[in-house]
Amino acid sequence: MDGPSRAGRNDLQFTLPTPAWAEGDPPFFALMIDQSTSGETLKRTRENAYAGWWTPAQSPNTVAARYLAKEFFPVQFTPGFKLSAESKVFTIGSCFAREIEEVLIQKGVTVLTGHFMVPMSCYKSIPPALAHLPCHPGILNKYNPHSMLMEIQRAISDYPIKDEGLIEVSPGVWFDPQSTNIKAGDYATVLDLRKQVLGVTARIKDADVVFITLGMTETWYDSQTGLSLNTTPDPLYLRSMPDRFYFKNATYEEVATCLRSIFTLLRQYGKPGVKSVLTVSPVPFGKTFSGQDVVQAHAYSKATLLSAARQIVSEFEEVDYFPSYEMVTFSPVELAFKEDFAHVREAMVGFVMEKFLQGYLAAPPV
Repeated sequence: MDGPSRAGRNDLQFTLPTPAWAEGDPPFFALMIDQSTSGETLKRTRENAYAGWWTPAQSPNTVAARYLAKEFFPVQFTPGFKLSAESKVFTIGSCFAREIEEVLIQKGVTVLTGHFMVPMSCYKSIPPALAHLPCHPGILNKYNPHSMLMEIQRAISDYPIKDEGLIEVSPGVWFDPQSTNIKAGDYATVLDLRKQVLGVTARIKDADVVFITLGMTETWYDSQTGLSLNTTPDPLYLRSMPDRFYFKNATYEEVATCLRSIFTLLRQYGKPGVKSVLTVSPVPFGKTFSGQDVVQAHAYSKATLLSAARQIVSEFEEVDYFPSYEMVTFSPVELAFKEDFAHVREAMVGFVMEKFLQGYLAAPPV
């Protein structure tokens, strides 16, 4: 057996390296998201009625008390800004973002991405529950941070891409790797849809508030264009072009860097004073390509997104984090999720957005 025995390791002598901060650099804890003195920390904890998981036992605010109530799970949060009746909201993200969008429209909020839909004939597959609809906004869905960055970057800055990022999968047949569930077709038809999506995304420049819902870390890329794909390439394309696409599960650092780029773009091209809300979708992905049990893959993905979101909020004062993920996942399963144990029930979304509007919507003038 290589190395000393377990008992022998107690006798090993180590030379500790000189701390970097001793040579003039800041200590490592200067880079932490949340830091405070012991006095400040204890004061903050005493004043936080929601600090205890199970104690004090008589408090209705503990996680145990809220969970055992078997009702929609409320989560305390402190908004960093207020929406006015005139505020224009731009949403980007997964199907959960579309549901948030719908509730905001019902509440009379101006949603810049609202009411944009394409005919059902444009989609590759149509869920039975949507088959009766003439059109749907699903083309706007974005699932990973890199595809969101790519969409925003293309829409509001000069970012030329060969063939507009479209891929010819067979002679005269093209598909858009950045759009969701859209059929392949002739170049002009697919390009027209791409331009429509970019046109809607460009409305982000007019937003007072940008609502970003992060979905997953698992991402596919096109090796020829460098574009991140919004969803998994069709199995037919993976077989016919085996060397063109590659898979990567984004790390915390990559997600944080991606989000920094998004908010830097908003500072440069967005409306002066634009605010943003980051949240994480509670909807899991249907299948993992990581090789892990999908439960582990889901946990990694959401934990990575949550951690990166908190880091970004600490760096950009105009960005808030809203705990919709926590509200949904801590609520009773039968109240939160539909029968597929994936998509969120309308009543649950309504509760989440009610809490959002209670916190963020400014009271009308008297």
